[in-house]
Amino acid sequence: MKIAFFDSGIGGLSVLKTALATLPTADYIYYADSDNAPYGIKSPTQVRQLSERAVAFLADLHIDALVVACNTATAVAGERLRARYDFPIIGMEPAVKPATLHQTGKQIAVTATSLTLGEKKLGNLISALQIGEQIDKIDLDRLVVFAERFEFDSPAVRAYLANQLANVSAASHDVLVLGCTHFVFYKALIQAQVGAGVKVIDGNQGTVNHLLNSLNATAQPTSAGTVRFYASGVLDSPARSRQLRALLALEN
Repeated sequence: MKIAFFDSGIGGLSVLKTALATLPTADYIYYADSDNAPYGIKSPTQVRQLSERAVAFLADLHIDALVVACNTATAVAGERLRARYDFPIIGMEPAVKPATLHQTGKQIAVTATSLTLGEKKLGNLISALQIGEQIDKIDLDRLVVFAERFEFDSPAVRAYLANQLANVSAASHDVLVLGCTHFVFYKALIQAQVGAGVKVIDGNQGTVNHLLNSLNATAQPTSAGTVRFYASGVLDSPARSRQLRALLALEN
């Protein structure tokens, strides 16, 4: 079974790690469109075109399923991709619905890229749940830039999080949603910033569960699977592949 993961950069590795732990016997392809990252500050048309190009490349590799491990690409291009291809395409969306299970009457902070926060897909989800007044949207666009530089903890990162999340605490918020796969690399720092009283969640496990259901597969917590890495349509260099494998082993 050949399963592809596609993201604008390295963020989707956080989802792939969950998949490897759950379904380790599959053959995985990870496609990072690193030449064009980040997607979150581009126009919808640009993201749509880049996503279609990436998925066309992956389709030529005869994949059995695709995980669009990018909230922005899912929001902008997900429906068009599903209409074009026969294999299952699993997308990402901010875990707003699961967040409501942890509410005790306070706000939900939804962090994502600016483009994801402004797309109809998220707006429709919030409207369907009838929780519009309980949502605070916060863009963390620069975290994607930090992640693509492999800068996961630095004074600049901490200062940025302190500024962007200054108004999030247990006094006002029950939950903070990580609405971008890149943000998962900063989960511990974000938790420290907002305090233990705010639950920080992401949608990675839910996405992998959806993948398993689509493939009629069951969890197989045994040996490790195989992974090949591509960067914008080119097989990744050995040096960068080693960096990505290290993230798969070390990211929490």
